[in-house]
Amino acid sequence: MSVERTLINIYLPALERSITGDILSMIRFMTEGDAPLNIIAANIYSLTPDFARDFCQTLSLPETKEEKDIQDKFKQMLISEENYDKRKYKRKRVFNVVIEGEDAINRISHLMGDIRHRNGTTILGRYGFFYKTQTDLLIEFPASAPLNKQEAEAQLEIMWHKYKSCSGPLKEAIVYPEDKKGQVEQSLVLIKPNVFNIPHDPRLGNVIDTFSKTGMSIISAKIITPTPEMMREFYIPHKDKPFYGELVDFMSNKCSLALLYEGVNAIQELRAAALGIIRRAYTENILENTVHTSANKEDFEREYKVINFENNQLPEISLI
Repeated sequence: MSVERTLINIYLPALERSITGDILSMIRFMTEGDAPLNIIAANIYSLTPDFARDFCQTLSLPETKEEKDIQDKFKQMLISEENYDKRKYKRKRVFNVVIEGEDAINRISHLMGDIRHRNGTTILGRYGFFYKTQTDLLIEFPASAPLNKQEAEAQLEIMWHKYKSCSGPLKEAIVYPEDKKGQVEQSLVLIKPNVFNIPHDPRLGNVIDTFSKTGMSIISAKIITPTPEMMREFYIPHKDKPFYGELVDFMSNKCSLALLYEGVNAIQELRAAALGIIRRAYTENILENTVHTSANKEDFEREYKVINFENNQLPEISLI
């Protein structure tokens, strides 16, 4: 069976409810089959009206009236400029992850499920809201995935080529009160290889949702495989410490997930969550301590340059 590439989009309702990490955990943990499905790319997008309309054009024609009604509600959620809180956001954000593996399209579509069927084993069954009244459908979509190869290819083309300029790092995506604007910062989170690369490991999702509860917003995401040179620069404050070489080796030539957060006192808030909650729960040793966060503004500026969120491309597809 050949390697396929598909995607999952996680929408503002899920980002606001701090269930983004749970959805990513389901990708890694609950997909069927023995062959692994790998998250190979990620980014955050600002959903402009043109972007939303073109995305809707990729959707397959529904077979029944009820399916058409559900799809119409989904399109309305994407296209409408009236269904999000403009006091909080300039535009709707979308967290996009690209998944690769054998039979990936069908497996991810099955994992997404049907929003009409409540259950704990699919994303829409667990987190979607669906209620049918006598006159209307009330629906909240936390995420979506392509149903077939044609949709997958079209959506990847739109997101990673045609509308790549709408991707992170997002600028002025979040609205802040006037008296807080001077305290707005960006900070970097790096989820380490011992968490990101272990199949069925729930820590990836738990870490993301823990950070979400700080109130900070993700404005960019990137899967990186850093070189030793990159990690030597990234960890240069530790260059005189005895573990520096081991740390560089541990972090090099393996995939990690880099996230760019923004919010009021972001550096302090994320650092406190990392040290006070995440590392206390998950630390294995001084190297495999789950997550790195920026310690101060100087460190953030150096780390940001190393990660280079602006250069975020799809990798070449794996061989069969």
